[in-house]
Parts: sequence; C-alpha cells; structure tokens
Amino acid sequence: MAGPYGMRGYVGLGKQSAWGTPVAASAFLPALSVGGNALVIDRFETANVVGGVLEPDDMAGAQRVEMEAVLPINLLTIGHVLNAALGESSRSVTVVASGVLWTTTWAAAPADALTQAPLPAYTWHALYDSVANQVHRVRDSQVSRVTIGVAANQAAQATVALVGRSADTTAAVNPTYPASPGAPADFSVCSVSLGGAAVDADALTVTLETPIEPVYALGSQLPVSFVRRGPVQARVALTATLARSEWLVFQNQVERALLVTWTQPASFQLALRFPRVVWTAYPLSIPGRERLVVQAEGKVLNNPTSAWVAALTTIQSAW
Repeated sequence: MAGPYGMRGYVGLGKQSAWGTPVAASAFLPALSVGGNALVIDRFETANVVGGVLEPDDMAGAQRVEMEAVLPINLLTIGHVLNAALGESSRSVTVVASGVLWTTTWAAAPADALTQAPLPAYTWHALYDSVANQVHRVRDSQVSRVTIGVAANQAAQATVALVGRSADTTAAVNPTYPASPGAPADFSVCSVSLGGAAVDADALTVTLETPIEPVYALGSQLPVSFVRRGPVQARVALTATLARSEWLVFQNQVERALLVTWTQPASFQLALRFPRVVWTAYPLSIPGRERLVVQAEGKVLNNPTSAWVAALTTIQSAW
C-alpha cells in the first residue's frame, strides 16, 4: 500500500459538554508532530522471593491514554489550548473594538471545572494516515503541560501534553484551518521586557504545568474514574544578552516582572504577563570566542493580587 504519511494526518479538538461523552473536533490545529503513547498500561509486581534467578511474572494494571503534540502558534487557534490548560473559572473577556476584537484573559482556574476533573474536558483527535482512514480519539482529556517557546529565525511553538481517560477511533473528516492570519506567530513579532525594559533575547521558553493525577476505582482497569490535580506551576527559560546587574538580581533573589508578547496585523496579540519572576539559575560562562549570552532559568511566583495571566486578542470572543 502507499504510505502511510504523517503529512496526511491532522490534529483537532472539541470541548465536551459532559464527562464521558466524546465530541467531534470543532477546531483543527496545524501540527509539527504528534507523539506519546496512545495507551499506557501499568504493570505491577506480585512476588519477589521465588526461589530462582528469573524475574517472576508481573500483571497488567491500570490504563490511561497519553498524547503530546507540537503546534505552531496561530493566534486564531492557540486560545483553545490555553482554555484547556488553564480552565475557565478565572477567564474574562473584554471588548477591544465592538463586534470586531475581544481580549480573553486566563489565569490558573482556582475551581475545578467538573466534579470528575479540574480542567475542561476535551476530545482530542489525531489522524494517523492509514487505509482505514480512522481518527484516534482521546476523550476526557486534561492538559498537564503547555510549553510555549520561540527562538530567533523560528516560528513560535506550543508543546501540549495531555492525559486522557480512554481512547477509540472515529471516521476522518476534512480539516479546515485559519485563513487570516494563516501564518503562525514567529520571532519577528515577539518582544520581551524585563522589569519594564526591553530585552535583547535570543530565545525564550515558558512552561505552564498542572500535575494531573488519574484516579482509578476498584473493579476496573479502564477507564480512569476521575482526575485530580496538584499545584499549578509556571517556569521560564531566557537566553539573552543581560547586564551584569541582572546577576546581582539573581544573587539577591529580587523579583522581576516579565512580559512576552506576539503582535500580528489587525491588532491580534498574545501576551504572557508574569509580575513576579525569580531567577533560579543564572550561569556565567565563556564557551568560546563568540558573543556571550546568559541562559537564565526562573520560577514564576503567584498570589491572588499579582497572578500571572495569558491574554489573547483576536476576532473570537469565545473559546
């Protein structure tokens, strides 16, 4: 047979109205790659002292679904990812231009979205090109991590990791993608400021992580009964030309405000605002004769009066 080819696949997602009920994809996301295990099956030991040197048999345990996708950041689709990762109980919408532009702002949701899960439940779809033309569908998905990164001469990318309750297949459809802007946000429209001053940055990575704990009930290996979460965490990594004074900021553990924006035509913008960042690593090195940069790593601090947020301005008022 011909293929299969990755280029003929697609990634889509749809927000579920109820736990346990998968839905069709309502948005399609151009992807660079899709990975992870379609099905993860734990195994557990049953004996250790067995009168021999051969490893004793173990047994199959609980099952879950995991998936990871690397997506170029298109401002008309990244809102779906932010909504899935940060939740809706702290989401707000502001009118920028009536009937034309809206800004949606997300903070880490303090309340669980569902009785069974902390975040909105999504059905993710991934088409793996095959004769059967079947889409791998992951239901009741919870996004555990989003890593947003950009480097010089590159498009901005989001790596999305999720845990799903169960998976099955469904018929493929013809995906549709945003037409304007069709191109992703890239390095040329990205700006970084630290403490209110522009930074000459080479690369930046922001990681938003919600530890996801699948909970299983007695009497069943699959699906997951419900999901709980740990504390939401945010981290940053910045490669930049920074002044000597910034090393003193690290030494004294002074908090810094970090703002990252991508701005495209028609006033479309993605802004990541972190009012309180402390550097956790600030290595000073001379690798050779080339230009010197610092590869700093930081932790984002958070409290209700100075919460970090993601703000997205587009023609969409709902996600």
